[in-house]
Amino acid sequence: MSMASPYLRLITPRYAWLLACLSLATVGLQGSARATGTPAGVRIESTATATYSVGDATSTISSNPALIVVDELLAVAVASLDGTAVRADGESAVLSFSVTNTGNGPEAFVLMVDPAPNGNDFPPVIRRIALDSNGNGMFDPGIDVELQIPAQTALILPDASTRVFVEVGFPANVTAAGQAQVVLSARPATGTGVPGTTFAGQGELGATAVVGTSSASTAGQWLIVANQPAVALVKSATVVDPYGGAQPMTGAQVTYSIQAQVSGSGSVSDLVITDPLPPGVTYQPASLRLDDRTLSDAADGDAGAFVSGVVRVNLGTASSGANHTITFAVRID
Repeated sequence: MSMASPYLRLITPRYAWLLACLSLATVGLQGSARATGTPAGVRIESTATATYSVGDATSTISSNPALIVVDELLAVAVASLDGTAVRADGESAVLSFSVTNTGNGPEAFVLMVDPAPNGNDFPPVIRRIALDSNGNGMFDPGIDVELQIPAQTALILPDASTRVFVEVGFPANVTAAGQAQVVLSARPATGTGVPGTTFAGQGELGATAVVGTSSASTAGQWLIVANQPAVALVKSATVVDPYGGAQPMTGAQVTYSIQAQVSGSGSVSDLVITDPLPPGVTYQPASLRLDDRTLSDAADGDAGAFVSGVVRVNLGTASSGANHTITFAVRID
């Protein structure tokens, strides 16, 4: 059995497990209720008896004791605890996994993280791996114990689990809505191999450790970059009446301003701004502008047009951080 790491404080002291094993070591041990089966290291000892008669005399004899020491099964299961795909808010995201000892003896597990399985749209950067030290199910930097990669847990009792957090970062040039998969794997610290591989004397209480069918288990978790590009529109109006005031009266000129902002990461394409004129106003020819450029009213080679009562400006492809302002004027009828 591999030695315990000091990282996992939630594990019951090993001596308590040994006492539990010894309490079950009875002659002709009946079936155990544990999901993992009879605990590793338990001694199953039994004898047979025979009675016979010779004349009037009856004799009873016993066989030699047959002793079996239960081997330790090395098995582990890893599962994602996030339920759905994790969306990255900002520059990083935290994935949650459970590592469960599905064997029948206390075992430590070596953890490995693969951030680059086939099919990723971008390579996540593994920032750190940590154990849920306080058991609250939330990643608490500075509180949850960080492990070096490859990491090793302390002894985990049969049927017990520990929560593992994996924090991943994202490169600056991630494509919007790109996806990536991170894989966490765990293997028994005692050893691995094809099912049935044995490690003599390395199991619980000196028993043989045997590799089970799930001696190494992996779990993947998809990430979706949350800061996809998004467009925000803000429209305002400025009124100048015929008398130099700002009253919205007949004959007053209204200058509309539309600010288009692109946020998030990546870029959007085919961005077209349209603004149908409301009833009661008349478009003022040659008033259409994009940023510091005047656009023609005709549907020609530039980005703007006023056709059939609709102002239309084609911004095309706009990258994250782009900020464009469209202005045009109408007169109140």
